[in-house]
Amino acid sequence: MAYSDQYRALTGEISRLRNDLLPRYFRQNANYDREYITRTIAYHILVHAEIESYLEERAWETALKAVQKWKNTNKANRIVLALVAFSGRMMDKPPDSILPEQPSQADSWDEKISLSKKVRLSVRDFYYTVNNNHGIKETNLIHLLLPIGVNVDELDTVLVADLNSYGVSRGEFAHKTSQAYSTTMQVDPREELEKARKIIKNIASIDTIFNNLLAELK
Repeated sequence: MAYSDQYRALTGEISRLRNDLLPRYFRQNANYDREYITRTIAYHILVHAEIESYLEERAWETALKAVQKWKNTNKANRIVLALVAFSGRMMDKPPDSILPEQPSQADSWDEKISLSKKVRLSVRDFYYTVNNNHGIKETNLIHLLLPIGVNVDELDTVLVADLNSYGVSRGEFAHKTSQAYSTTMQVDPREELEKARKIIKNIASIDTIFNNLLAELK
């Protein structure tokens, strides 16, 4: 299986974070001092950030290449159709005239009669979605993947659940102090490493989906 450059960069960065932040050897009783509790929390938050960045970068790359293909060939493709369909804009029927009914409608009339304008606005909306994405939970995946033509039945439900759980944990880590965790001993570096490795391994399935979408454009 051929992985994208972005996925290979993701796996490399996750390995670097493991080496930089987690203990080289794990303890059987998971009894770590506050320093490694802090390091483990940082590891989780930074792994989350790397996954988030990967998903955003690949989604935007896919959208841009699809729109460029449409511009070059004047032929629709699944990604462009999805961008328009999931843009959240009204899918009104054509107006009765190519000219605006009222002078005040002149600025918005092009959106009613021009397919190119509809596509441009949909791409702009998707850029806003990507640029303002903050997370890897199920809701984030839906808003990043459906608008570029990913079918929900293509997604690994286990991976979606794991990403959702990881995103929830990230929020909890970000809003508690390391002292609180060192007191309750709720952080285990080995467990965090295993969670991250499982997610990164299974994200390969999403990488394949991105690759297949881009292959359809060739």
